[in-house]
Amino acid sequence: MSLYFRHFWLSAIIISLGILLPAGLYILRQRKLAKKRERRLLLPLSM
Repeated sequence: MSLYFRHFWLSAIIISLGILLPAGLYILRQRKLAKKRERRLLLPLSM
């Protein structure tokens, strides 16, 4: 059982990292772009 749990935790950590790392990078890029695009996006959103 301990071996199974060890593998389960390792796979869970790897999967979560695989999802969180690209998601975090994507969010950081969106925030950097959002600052530049805010003025452009505010007009279409208000409409």
